[in-house]
Amino acid sequence: MCINCCFVKSLFHITEVGHGASGVHLKDLCLEDKQRVANLVHELAKVGEEKEAYELQLDIAEKKYVSQVC
Repeated sequence: MCINCCFVKSLFHITEVGHGASGVHLKDLCLEDKQRVANLVHELAKVGEEKEAYELQLDIAEKKYVSQVC
């Protein structure tokens, strides 16, 4: 199981348990809305992974450029 999947599951657990008397928690949402939240979290995780990959590519390209210039 990937790290992001574990994060999503832990996020749902923490949110469903709740940490306050006010506000809406995942347990208050209908199944369809919970699925929407899950989809958004998965999309956010995917975008975060893509960002990390692009940053790594940029770092590699920068090091290559610096080595060619110097």
